[in-house]
Amino acid sequence: CLLLPFGETIGHWLGDIGESGEPVINNTVTIDRNYNPYQSSSTGATTDHYKWAIVVTILGTILLDFCADSSQAPSMAYLLDVSLPEDHGQACSTYSLLSGVGGCIGYLIGAINWDGTVLGELLGGNINTVFILVTVIFALCLCVTVCSFREIPLPLMERDEQLQPLTERMITEERQRRITEKNLIPMKNIADTLLLQLDNEQDALDEEHSMPNGSSDRKPLLSEFLEEKEQSSNHRSAKEFLKTTFRIPSTLGVLCLTNLFCWMSHISYSLYFTDFVGENVFGGDPMAHSDSDEYALYIEGVRYGCFGMAIYSIACSTYSCTIERMIRLFRARTVYSGGLLIDFLGMLCMAMFPNKVTVYVFSVTGGIVGALLFTMPYIILAKYHAKGLLDTSSETNPMQPRRGLASDISIIGSMLFVAQIILSLSMGPLVTLTGTTASVI
Repeated sequence: CLLLPFGETIGHWLGDIGESGEPVINNTVTIDRNYNPYQSSSTGATTDHYKWAIVVTILGTILLDFCADSSQAPSMAYLLDVSLPEDHGQACSTYSLLSGVGGCIGYLIGAINWDGTVLGELLGGNINTVFILVTVIFALCLCVTVCSFREIPLPLMERDEQLQPLTERMITEERQRRITEKNLIPMKNIADTLLLQLDNEQDALDEEHSMPNGSSDRKPLLSEFLEEKEQSSNHRSAKEFLKTTFRIPSTLGVLCLTNLFCWMSHISYSLYFTDFVGENVFGGDPMAHSDSDEYALYIEGVRYGCFGMAIYSIACSTYSCTIERMIRLFRARTVYSGGLLIDFLGMLCMAMFPNKVTVYVFSVTGGIVGALLFTMPYIILAKYHAKGLLDTSSETNPMQPRRGLASDISIIGSMLFVAQIILSLSMGPLVTLTGTTASVI
């Protein structure tokens, strides 16, 4: 947040020439059929004049993107950890709701022209004001997030079985164990059954020989067995953990692929939307001289696009509040596929009829995808884990470590990075080939 607004200043310190200060005499631009604004521009400064500024700005973008993306997956895993399985749908909807509210605030901050305000003059201009405000908001929200819930200490949770999170698979195993204890025939594992019997006898002896304060000086045999098993599992190598994590089941693979396509759709909208509005709707030129009318139109269009993104965020928040109820009515598959279909139709209409009205109207469809991205993959993943659909290690190899929810959330979230790489490599040539940013939408 500091390198981005001050990148040009740092570049000047390191020897950048910068843009020429000469005013533009003639702002009229004649466009013929073969004109392509993305090939060259002689009105503004070239990239050679901003060598260091470009490097510093790219570095700032990488750090800022890393911060945002590395906060997203852990915050979702933290949210699912501190909520009950039956509340995961509501938790994801609330997460999406607040994400939309935060996005709306951020886009509105970018849409305001701070140059003519007291705060803008105090902080050194429009760009500086935007990034400093974002920095302050982020620091405050981060402190609230990490201090809002008192977690049970992990060592205490590992020692006490009653504090460990329950899943449907664990409940099923407990029922089978009780049936085995009751009937003893048929039994899958004779050793486990004997340990259960010895544990019951040991409990009776512990009650007789317990200390005055109610605690026992001896541990049940089964507890010692579980402790040894837990210690052996803790000593498993990182190689085995990584092997288990990246051995993706087909069910999880389909979910990852779906999330990849969704992120590609969402990123192409969110990253290039303001550029689309500035050029196609307002007729501006981002490569024109900063004193020209074309560049002023482009900046005005970018601000107007920020208001459209704010509408997208409001739609994202509103839709996220209804997702859980809609899933009960129409099933998750219908809600997921239907939302993507609506977004497809909205973006197609916006690209075919680019004007100020369609920018606002069809930005709502982008909010639908935003709400789906922050809810549906994680709701589905949490259900997979609750039902034990991804954990085949207990059936094939009992010694193989179980899949972790946080690890799978990271795998699902990493589709964002893959989508960014694909789009960054393809969108530039696509715009150059077509000569218009409407192709992105």
